Amino acid sequence: MHLPTHTPGSVPEECNFLRFRLGQISEREPTLWFELLVASILSSTAEHDIRSLNPYLSSAAYKTVNSLTVVAMLASIRIGQSHRALAGLAHLVKLLRSVKSSNTPDVQKRLCQEIGLQASKVATDLTCERHFMRVSPNAVEFDPRFLVFEFTYSLMLRKSQVILVNKFLYALKNNKSMCHQMIMGAGKTTVVAPLLAMILVSCWAKLVFPHILPPYTHIPLLFDSNNMTIG
Repeated sequence: MHLPTHTPGSVPEECNFLRFRLGQISEREPTLWFELLVASILSSTAEHDIRSLNPYLSSAAYKTVNSLTVVAMLASIRIGQSHRALAGLAHLVKLLRSVKSSNTPDVQKRLCQEIGLQASKVATDLTCERHFMRVSPNAVEFDPRFLVFEFTYSLMLRKSQVILVNKFLYALKNNKSMCHQMIMGAGKTTVVAPLLAMILVSCWAKLVFPHILPPYTHIPLLFDSNNMTIG
């Protein structure tokens, strides 16, 4: 959105605005792109940074752009979740169609177990909620770092993962160490560790991992090597 913020009808200002727009078209002036808008959500000086690239973007227009960016991210994440649910549902239908009277008891037992697990997974995908947002009568409050992480990797954080990350952040805030053991499949390597790395990357805190883990995570894309120890 590019709107002049100066006095309407002012010929010099209109000329400056048109000159700026021509500069954008000819790639001599900066233009905003979606990835930048997403990244700017993490900045405490986001409005100043974005408006410095476009002096004709009013404060009201920036707030509109910022809100639309958040809505686009939320919609994209939910679409990805819907695709996962549809894929899981297709697999469930395939399992149900494989149930036949001619199956042996062992096969029937195995299919029943698989159908039960897959049905549970589909139900979880369909009813998945966003657990890092707090809804009040006048606003929705959330930590933008959680939203950007979900959008970047097209996933929805589980409630247990959000609670655990917040526990680590609370321990850090109170200058305490913390160690937590997670079961296999709970997302410790692909979700919790890289999310903490992203959040703590600018802090003095150090993240310590066994040397075998980083290649299987998104950490190389997110962490500051000065704040991470591989051992």
